[in-house]
Amino acid sequence: MLRLTRTLTGHRDALAALCGVGLKTTVATTRLGWLWWICDPLFMMGVYYFMVRLVFGRGGPDYHLFALTGIVCWQFFARTVLLTAGSLRRNGQLLSHSTVPPETFTVVPVLIQLFFALIGCAIIVAWHWTGIGPATLWLFPVLGVMGLYALALGALLSVFVVFMPDVSKFADYGLRAGFFLSPVLYPAAAVSGSDRVPELVKAVYGLNPMAWGITAMRGAILDGTSPDTAPFLAALAGGLVLLQLALAVLRANRQNVMKHL
Repeated sequence: MLRLTRTLTGHRDALAALCGVGLKTTVATTRLGWLWWICDPLFMMGVYYFMVRLVFGRGGPDYHLFALTGIVCWQFFARTVLLTAGSLRRNGQLLSHSTVPPETFTVVPVLIQLFFALIGCAIIVAWHWTGIGPATLWLFPVLGVMGLYALALGALLSVFVVFMPDVSKFADYGLRAGFFLSPVLYPAAAVSGSDRVPELVKAVYGLNPMAWGITAMRGAILDGTSPDTAPFLAALAGGLVLLQLALAVLRANRQNVMKHL
């Protein structure tokens, strides 16, 4: 992690330029531009609110905010993973003709998607302004931990995507399944507290970092509660370990990656 920090600091100008280009490219291809990043989660919230709250009569009061928080968190994670996974292949020419390390390119999608996730969180906080308090500030470290896992998974996949582009398709399908296997539309307690779910499944479900992340985010923004210290530190440590593993794989295969770009 320290090596990554030094790398990003040493190439901060390139990192800033890549982030700027990424942001401009994201909004330049549509008429509404930035508004799509606000409309998209709101549209998804409306669809699932209609289905869950109105059609099935489930969800309870303020389900729209409950669902919106989960959607913003999941979109941040899923989009970061997919964009990071394709970052090396997508920037192959730049990598071949510059001295910027591959790690820098994998971090760019995380920063861009973090920016849009903060916009989504700002909408939720403004909508639920009566719940603003000291615990609201926890949204920043919680997003940071989710970003660690997204970067780790995306950076690891980016190596495989260079050699086999179809890996990105498998990742996309996996993330689609993950949307429903994570507490985006329902509380995590619906799984952990259910008598119908086997204990082994509950244990595996509990290892999902997004189960902790989405629950912690809802607590910070909607309930005004801070996450427990032990689970937060465990999630943070797990994210750092996975990121170190992903970076080690990326650095070990750097020469082969450069040859295949």
